[in-house]
Amino acid sequence: MERAGLLYCYNHEEPWKLSALNRERRWACRYHHRLGPGAPCLQIADHILTPPLTRESLACLDLTPHAKAVLEKLKSEVSQHSLEETQRRRREAELKAHIANLERYLGSGDPEREETYWRLIREAKAQLDLMRQKPPTPRATPLDLERVAHFLENIGCEWDRYPSRLRNRLLKLLVDRVELRHDTSRIEATIVWKVGFRQVLRIKRPPTNYSREKLWRQDEDSLLRMLWPSSSPEAIMAAFPRRTWTAVNLRASRLKINREWVRVGFQKGRRWTNEEKVKLKELYCREANVDDIARELQRSRATITSMAHIMGLSSPKELRYRKREPVCESLNIKLFQESSSPN
Repeated sequence: MERAGLLYCYNHEEPWKLSALNRERRWACRYHHRLGPGAPCLQIADHILTPPLTRESLACLDLTPHAKAVLEKLKSEVSQHSLEETQRRRREAELKAHIANLERYLGSGDPEREETYWRLIREAKAQLDLMRQKPPTPRATPLDLERVAHFLENIGCEWDRYPSRLRNRLLKLLVDRVELRHDTSRIEATIVWKVGFRQVLRIKRPPTNYSREKLWRQDEDSLLRMLWPSSSPEAIMAAFPRRTWTAVNLRASRLKINREWVRVGFQKGRRWTNEEKVKLKELYCREANVDDIARELQRSRATITSMAHIMGLSSPKELRYRKREPVCESLNIKLFQESSSPN
């Protein structure tokens, strides 16, 4: 995937490189896996992380003003390589002729001359072998130079057309690393370029019910076994600030942990009117966000989904499976203002 080997998680004392799960199109920080089985520190879909980073990088990667200078330098390098290749071939032919000339003098019967001829032949062959071991000079045609110019001038609009391996090679030449600092709702990404420039981007993560970061770790299970039987709900929720009471209750049920039974009063909700049901049907089949529907009808999210299930309602297919796009905020303008302000 794009940026493989450049992403690092900075939520730890030492930076930890993110793993690219290519089959799942996801990124994962497996820092805690060395401590034992459990949830990863970060596991996020590629479509949430990569597109914002790409847009921010390409905004700073406008190579059009430099395309002409780069092309002229490439032309001079190609001419220099061509001259060096001509000189190499000429020197190789001279050495071959020199070796053939020395071999004709062999068999004179004079031991001293024979030794001198063999020494000169060995030296010439060593020089010839050394020249042959050098890598061949790359050849470039006018068509290659034209492709380079087209690449530099249209890198932004044609970025997605290039294979990910080529994009990664270019990014690794220009970018040193991408630092990620995150929590369950937000990611702060810092793109560190090799020239020293830093771009800061805040990505608001869309809510999801299938995040693998929500998996329970072994130490959390141990703490739940200790607190669940007799501790108050306030103490339990203080121990698990990232969990809801429903999630904690469900986990305790799966672990088969019993809790002292306390009678809780049941408060019946208000009945659904026919007008509300008609409104729910209209909104549920049209809107994609259940929170907006709950806000419109002044009911909870669970009540909305439960009544929609009872009524047999379902969202359109394109809304049910549409990927939620992240919300991004670039901080580079603020950094520019701070760096340009007088001390």
